[in-house]
Amino acid sequence: MPAGAPSVPRNAADRRFLLRPRWLVLHVFALVGLAVMIAAGFWQLDRLADRQAANARLAERTALPVVAVDDLIDAAGAAADVDAVTARIASATGTFDASGEVFVRNRTLDGRPGAWVLTPLVLDDGTAVVVLRGWIPSSGTAPTLPEGAEAPRGRTTVTGLVVAGQTRGRIGPSDPTEGRLEVFARADLARIGAQYDRPLLPVYLQVLPTPGPPTGVLPSPVPAPEPGEGPHRGYAGQWFAFATVWTIGYPLLLRRSVRRRRNRGGATSSPDLLVLHAIRLGGVADTAAVARRSGVDVDRAAAILREATDAGFVRFATGRLEGWVQTPAGRVEVERRLAAELDACNGRDEVAAAHRAFLELNPPMLAACTDWQLRADGSRNDHTDAAWDDDAVRRLVELDEAIRPVCSRLTAVLDRFASYAPRFTAALVRVRAGDADWFTRPTLASYHQVWFELHEDLLATLGIDRSAERSTEPGTPSA
Repeated sequence: MPAGAPSVPRNAADRRFLLRPRWLVLHVFALVGLAVMIAAGFWQLDRLADRQAANARLAERTALPVVAVDDLIDAAGAAADVDAVTARIASATGTFDASGEVFVRNRTLDGRPGAWVLTPLVLDDGTAVVVLRGWIPSSGTAPTLPEGAEAPRGRTTVTGLVVAGQTRGRIGPSDPTEGRLEVFARADLARIGAQYDRPLLPVYLQVLPTPGPPTGVLPSPVPAPEPGEGPHRGYAGQWFAFATVWTIGYPLLLRRSVRRRRNRGGATSSPDLLVLHAIRLGGVADTAAVARRSGVDVDRAAAILREATDAGFVRFATGRLEGWVQTPAGRVEVERRLAAELDACNGRDEVAAAHRAFLELNPPMLAACTDWQLRADGSRNDHTDAAWDDDAVRRLVELDEAIRPVCSRLTAVLDRFASYAPRFTAALVRVRAGDADWFTRPTLASYHQVWFELHEDLLATLGIDRSAERSTEPGTPSA
């Protein structure tokens, strides 16, 4: 590579658009999405571990001897005390207080909609424990106790599973904080206790079904939680599978986008702009030359030139040099259209980056052109020193390798830049074949002449004044 040339792979320019702001935002979303999938997978594994621990705790504690619930915990029990006694089988003896009975809506049993019936059982010490007596059918939001489902009267002993009160998580319905409620969203013992006139134990007893076929008596006892692991293992596998697909699929998507962009090229300029811009780049030229430079059919180019003449954008010069030239108004108009085109395809940042890469190659190009024209002592190069010329050609080949990614990068934004790479190739082939004029002669499509036009094209496209540019364009060499 020549001194100062960027070390960029040939196809790197085709991928530079992936660093544009909107693509960077997409990359961030992709990484966030991947992180969420992985986190969700590990969260499901944590849920699985919690479920396994709960199953083990349920099996261990339900095997313990039955004790009175008020011997396990009192009304002032802390959260740690509650956690230590949940999942045990306990009994309570006292009298049901039907005045404090409430319902928990939207509960199912064997796939049927219904509600739970929670009734306080007043213990001998005056405190009470809420008893989940069972489930009743209900299809609305205001359950009613069926006939015959009333709590037993008189002194009663109940045995059931010790369960901690329920609280609202991050989502879900909430109950009003004031007033007396008959229907709750969950078994919220703190909220039930706020409207009850006796201290409540911080756990409730869930009456379990007895062995044998269902009796059909309401309320139906609610079974203990199933000891299975639930869907968490499968969900974790799904999330990790999604993350794997995402990890493989997103790079493939980017690769496909690069290929499609490479095949499609950039935005296509209008024929009118191509014709007017060709005069700006190539200087005085007849209609055929303008058509050839712009890639527009000669008849179409002639019509565009007539319209541009009427608009005051071009004129046909006569005299020593005869041909189409651009007027000051035409130059302003072309620059306006170039700016609008560049903004329309959102390519300004990309073209500006390509221009900076071009400027890094410009000094070594100037040096190569100078050495092709002059010897080390400042005398004119008569091309009789093969070693001297071979060194200049070698450097030109290196420059050619370095300029091609820049051309690809520009072509990905605007199609009209696609002509430069094949023109560089054609000139380089002639130079390497021994035709010295194709290195720097300005009257040919020599390598330097194409380089000069590319430089001028970049300046015009970006609206940069040559005098303000930080790099110096190689001067037009002598023939």
